[in-house]
Amino acid sequence: MKQFAFVHLRDEAAAARAISQLNGHQLHGRRIVVEPSRPRPTNTCKIFVGNVSAACTSGELRSLFQQYGPVVECDV
Repeated sequence: MKQFAFVHLRDEAAAARAISQLNGHQLHGRRIVVEPSRPRPTNTCKIFVGNVSAACTSGELRSLFQQYGPVVECDV
């Protein structure tokens, strides 16, 4: 079962805030790992989110990350 996701935010400042504030955040009883993804697309900032519960949906992650900026794409 997949236990990771990628979230694309519109700009680097939003991504940096999300990484700083959400790394270690509890989601479905698990501390998620949030860090920059490599390689990054040129027009978005792709973030790696690790240790994601199988119960977590793309919609939940999108809602969690939208407070930091527009989410372009969110895949679980």
